[in-house]
Amino acid sequence: MGYIVLHVLTYACPFTVYYVGILVRYHAKFLRSADAPPLSEQLIAGIAFSLIAIAPLLPAINLTLENPSGFDFLPFVFILVVVLQEGLVLHEKATAIVGRLVSRATG
Repeated sequence: MGYIVLHVLTYACPFTVYYVGILVRYHAKFLRSADAPPLSEQLIAGIAFSLIAIAPLLPAINLTLENPSGFDFLPFVFILVVVLQEGLVLHEKATAIVGRLVSRATG
């Protein structure tokens, strides 16, 4: 694979998928909780939370791309699905909890 394509698949794709998970959860009213934080707060908090959620998976993504027998598509997609569910399930609740802790500390 080309050097640029390899880096885009390794680093840009997982973060993009994480943010897609945030956007899907926010815009799907049946998935969003009643006290969901605003989208701007969720996107800003996504910078820190995505690093926490995705950084441990980057070596696994790299292994699927640089496999000696060729590109492993199914493990790569499985890792992206795990990243997507982190953006869907974990992110909104974590942002709400951190927001409450910050307001309690400054309040």
